Amino acid sequence: MRGKFLRSAMSASDLTAQQIFLSTVSDDFEKPGAPFPGLRSRLRFYLNRAQGQKAVAQEEFPQVQASTVQKLDDLLRPCRTVLHLVGGNPGAVPPSAEVLTYLNAHPGFLQNHPALLADLRDFSGVSYTQWEAFMALHYGRDLFIYASPHASAQQAHLDRLKLASPTKYASPFKDEADLLGQLIGDLHTQLPALADVVRPVIAPSRILRHAPAILFGRETELAALDDLWQHRTGVNVYSLIAWGGAGKTSVVAWWVATRMAAKQWPGVERYFDWSFYSQGAREQSQNSADFFIASALAFFDDPDPQKGSPWERGERLARLVRQHRTLLVLDGI
Repeated sequence: MRGKFLRSAMSASDLTAQQIFLSTVSDDFEKPGAPFPGLRSRLRFYLNRAQGQKAVAQEEFPQVQASTVQKLDDLLRPCRTVLHLVGGNPGAVPPSAEVLTYLNAHPGFLQNHPALLADLRDFSGVSYTQWEAFMALHYGRDLFIYASPHASAQQAHLDRLKLASPTKYASPFKDEADLLGQLIGDLHTQLPALADVVRPVIAPSRILRHAPAILFGRETELAALDDLWQHRTGVNVYSLIAWGGAGKTSVVAWWVATRMAAKQWPGVERYFDWSFYSQGAREQSQNSADFFIASALAFFDDPDPQKGSPWERGERLARLVRQHRTLLVLDGI
């Protein structure tokens, strides 16, 4: 058994004008060991519960590509609101050639904020996450800035932002509860009423019929699945590996049946499962993989499940899965 991360990029075509952009540095607000581990993910989850809203953030695409600053622009530009959390780490800085390419493509960048533009000069030393705040100002988006207890390390950046009179400037917060309280007050006019109940969307199951009436001797595996689902300690993909006939399908089907289906799917927004077995024999054909991708894309509301190469369709599926708290079970992969 092993766990690993699943990452994917999100394109601007998936966004709407109602979205909120979360501008953060992972080393401060996401990674294990950060001052606020997992905060960005949890903010995104709770903001997504607001009807008609969707929260997005910089994805884990490589920051060595020449188009990274432009990709941030594509992500942020359609958003209405930007929440810029400032901690002790500015984050990675783009190469000067990448910055020059972007500025040449946007010749009027920040011309409505001459004092800020003069202070920035050639934008040298500006990190990717700092660029997000300047893009918000350039496009006239509502920019809310919040400063963690470590934000003094970026005081020069905060001073620059003040020159442009953002919607809210560098409000300090001491812990997550303090930040969430401020967000409730700041965003109440922009967020519609929060959904009282997240109603799960459940696909017809292909594995629940394999759940045994009684399961013995699998307490360790069941406890591990319980813990990962309830606490999500950084693990997004969990692999159950054993010899053929050891009962992997029975364990997972039992867990889904007793922990999820029998309890009205606690914490699940989307559920989809798939079996790559047929009448006891494993299907290895390309058609089987294509059928799975097409069926999953259709369930997750992809507008054209047949469009694109297998790689592109797989990326779209990963992106769609990440937009909800999804339980995706793949049996016999």
